[in-house]
Amino acid sequence: MKDVNPEPLTGTVEIDESYVGGKPPKGSKRGRGTPKQIVIGIRQRHVALRFFHAADVKSGTLAKYIKENVSGDVDVIVTDDFSAYHKALGELDSKHATINHSGGNYAIDHMILGKLHEREEGDWTRFGKMQIETEARLKES
Repeated sequence: MKDVNPEPLTGTVEIDESYVGGKPPKGSKRGRGTPKQIVIGIRQRHVALRFFHAADVKSGTLAKYIKENVSGDVDVIVTDDFSAYHKALGELDSKHATINHSGGNYAIDHMILGKLHEREEGDWTRFGKMQIETEARLKES
């Protein structure tokens, strides 16, 4: 069920994108630039998780979802090291912490603004296991 006017997310907020569309053929590209469907996930730690079907992952698209779902009073926003997040976050970029996926880090601890924040990848793991059902629903919309 979709909330008409969901409350903005606060506290520790994590944002990530995923690509849905089955296993790519052997030797083909994975991730950004594939013909798969894009899903953006925005999560308030221990409270709420929201998924959005997106046309692309350009900074303007990301900014739209961030503006609609994240409070300006957020403590910290954790993303991967995709460069579009910096522009998309705008004034919130000062509260931005990144995880260096390109360096092989996926679930690490960060000291951010004097607090320890542990990045959790569990939601994306569960999401990956639901891709067949999600793919079918995205094709219907």
